[in-house]
Amino acid sequence: MTGNTNKKHKRRQIYICPVCGIEVIVLSKVYGKFRPSCCNMAMEKNDRKIFFYYCSVCGVEISVLNGERDSFVPNCCSTDMILTKA
Repeated sequence: MTGNTNKKHKRRQIYICPVCGIEVIVLSKVYGKFRPSCCNMAMEKNDRKIFFYYCSVCGVEISVLNGERDSFVPNCCSTDMILTKA
């Protein structure tokens, strides 16, 4: 990525290696020049949406990486987990 070193990149952004296909996800907000690379190549942004849920009791956070999100109802600490905003 190019641009201002103060540019903020959103969490939940997925990057994929064009050579080996490995995918990574940004778990926290990124400030500055974030340029992930793999196999000596710049990784490419993937527009797939990742959804996060958190437990209102213990604070654990999870994400659905594969599968039907609509049929998944996570539960933690005997409480339904809360879907966070994208």
